[in-house]
Amino acid sequence: YLGWLGKQGLPDLALLCARRADYLRERLLALPGVEPYTVGAVFREFAVRLPVPAADVVRALEPQGFLAGLDAGRFYRGLDDVLLIAVTERRTQAQMDAFVDALAGHLDAGGGAA
Repeated sequence: YLGWLGKQGLPDLALLCARRADYLRERLLALPGVEPYTVGAVFREFAVRLPVPAADVVRALEPQGFLAGLDAGRFYRGLDDVLLIAVTERRTQAQMDAFVDALAGHLDAGGGAA
């Protein structure tokens, strides 16, 4: 894969991943109650604090075809509302927009467990 990308392909790919992660992060932060867990630039992964338990979001969005992210509360006490999200070059803007819409719908519906 790296050989196929070529000398300029890897930096281009890294920039694409960073831009897509930043796009999704900004879209998510525009939703009511969604806040950054950390500040600063993102590359491929970032965490957001949700107004509902992250585990509920993961469960609710899975039947809609989304692997929403990693519920940080599974591994760290006190982070039940933190969702770690990864974005790769394979995600399109349409897919990211659909994810944001699905999360917004879940939050609008009260964000309870599915």
